[in-house]
Amino acid sequence: LDMHEDDADVTLNVCLGKEFSGATLSFCGLPTDDRHRHLQHTYVHEKGRAVIHLGRQRHGADNIETGERVNFILWSISKQYRDSEVFLSDRMRRSSAALPDQICLSYTHDRDYTKHLPKPTLAEASARGVMLDIVERRLEMYSRPVQDLTRPIEEINSVPS
Repeated sequence: LDMHEDDADVTLNVCLGKEFSGATLSFCGLPTDDRHRHLQHTYVHEKGRAVIHLGRQRHGADNIETGERVNFILWSISKQYRDSEVFLSDRMRRSSAALPDQICLSYTHDRDYTKHLPKPTLAEASARGVMLDIVERRLEMYSRPVQDLTRPIEEINSVPS
């Protein structure tokens, strides 16, 4: 699953089972940290064990190498926290972020992804849960020229001859 942050305050992830290998969970930093795209910890799922983490902690499920894994995920939110100013500041990204670790990059969420890694193939994107069509539409929208109509370009103000 591509690197992301949950729209939850706290996430509980319980490994229910089946036989599998791989499929670790990589944790990177918090959005408020300069190093929010740096690997902090790699969690290894084991049947019957759970991990609990902040929803805003950047994380992603690494590919399953063999077998099949079943997990129970519970997302929890707090209305009191979400109504607070702390919630807004906890979600703000640092503009002075350090260069990322490749494992912490997200094609879905990082506009600078292709500065660090090549665009994923369709097969790679499908394996990581990346919705290429949605990302491509978003990137196309970002690349459109924007005109500030409060400051018209010179051609508009020129007098016809």
